Amino acid sequence: LPVRAGFERYGGDAYFDMKWRPVKIVDKGLGALREDGCDPAVTTTPQDAQWERAKFRFRSSLSVLVTLVDHLYGIHLEASNILVTAMREQLSPNHPLRRFLIPFTYHTITINDDARSNLIQPRSMGPRCFAFDDVGLQLAFAAAPSLLVSGVEVS
Repeated sequence: LPVRAGFERYGGDAYFDMKWRPVKIVDKGLGALREDGCDPAVTTTPQDAQWERAKFRFRSSLSVLVTLVDHLYGIHLEASNILVTAMREQLSPNHPLRRFLIPFTYHTITINDDARSNLIQPRSMGPRCFAFDDVGLQLAFAAAPSLLVSGVEVS
């Protein structure tokens, strides 16, 4: 995904051995974004001089993925909105389930509205937290639904 000038692109896959020790990181985010989409993969191992940089890039990419997709999109824009909407539209104010869920959803609408205003809108605080340019951020949000894992897929 495209990023602002002066930033490196996100990406990378980390591979681990049976004892969960990292053995390599394969990164297609190094270098400029190619128009044909065929970015060369760079493989870095613990013995390589660039290992610390590769680990930092991978951790940064993973942090952005979790923050943008799982937290901002998955929790704020999807799950909590669905829950609050369903509660308000389908359960009466005195329904026991609605009364039970109220403490867990208190202020959800306000928080999500603030998230939209402060973290998602162009030229707000959110886009400044990531290296994405405007197009990259739009593409990241567009890809978010397909990147969410509900738990059924994990075995």
